[in-house]
Amino acid sequence: MDKSILLDVVNLKKHFPIRTGFLKKITGHVKAVDDVSFQVFEGETLGLVGESGCGKTTTGRMILNLINPTDGTINFNSNIIKTKNKTTINILELSPTDLKKVRQEMQIIFQDPYSSLNPRMTVGSLISEPLVTHKKIQNKRDLKKRISELLNSVGLSDSHINRFPHEFSGGQRQRIGIARAIALSPKLIVADEPVSALDVSVQAQVINLLKSIQNELNISFLFIAHDLSVIKYISDRIAVMYLGKIVELCTKDELFNNPKHPYTEALISSIPIPNPKHKKNKIILEGDVPSPSNPPTGCHFHTRCKYAKNICRESIPFLKNINNKNDHYVSCHLSQDLKLNY
Repeated sequence: MDKSILLDVVNLKKHFPIRTGFLKKITGHVKAVDDVSFQVFEGETLGLVGESGCGKTTTGRMILNLINPTDGTINFNSNIIKTKNKTTINILELSPTDLKKVRQEMQIIFQDPYSSLNPRMTVGSLISEPLVTHKKIQNKRDLKKRISELLNSVGLSDSHINRFPHEFSGGQRQRIGIARAIALSPKLIVADEPVSALDVSVQAQVINLLKSIQNELNISFLFIAHDLSVIKYISDRIAVMYLGKIVELCTKDELFNNPKHPYTEALISSIPIPNPKHKKNKIILEGDVPSPSNPPTGCHFHTRCKYAKNICRESIPFLKNINNKNDHYVSCHLSQDLKLNY
């Protein structure tokens, strides 16, 4: 891909300690994110998809350093902080002062539009907060003008400035959250399931709004979701997660036309088609998702995979490029031999 790399995540891990007993001794770890690597290019949307509990949200929050990783590197191409004449910095090595500066370029849209907005603050105060915190606008008249511009850009009006969050619908609240996220014109936005709490009719409006903002401001998105239909519509490339690991990563066309991991095959087969005459070979995965505190040996997916062989139970597969032309990365021992049906 010819685009410049904006974000480079390398071997990212987050293991939460399990404490038991009166003395709260550590007796194990929940491996929420286990050795995850990927890149986000400038102006693109990378979709991060997987079922609940696979580590998507934890990954997104670690990228913004809202959660401290156990291990790994998060390199970000910043225009604000430079080290040794280079603009690429490791987020995890920054001082609190420098991290605050870089946060101007990295923002988040939270999943729940009801709890992510302070109910005691007006819409104007909520949107102006990042501008005031980073001292971008000092003049009150200019600040009000900027708030008005942001509200209009997300489909709201100036009359909403002095209202409180409880006076808005879920879709409107999410638009307020989006206006707050783009207030500082960031380079990267982590969108953590921004439409999952909204009605289906409103979801399309918000997704189209995000695409419009991306085209206008050239923002990159890490779009986290569990709905493959939404991911397919908004993403340029898609990373599929399972039990803390990325199992497949490629362009959306390559993923839906030529999936190479059995878990991806099962996910795609579950997408409903609005045609009662169309017969689809839906794959039902047997068993439950293993516990991240005690993952299976070898491939984490082998306990539910109908293609599993001895090598899958004994050896851990690593994410590797199986198609250099299309940059198709798969973490599966059998990816070259499988003929998937979906």
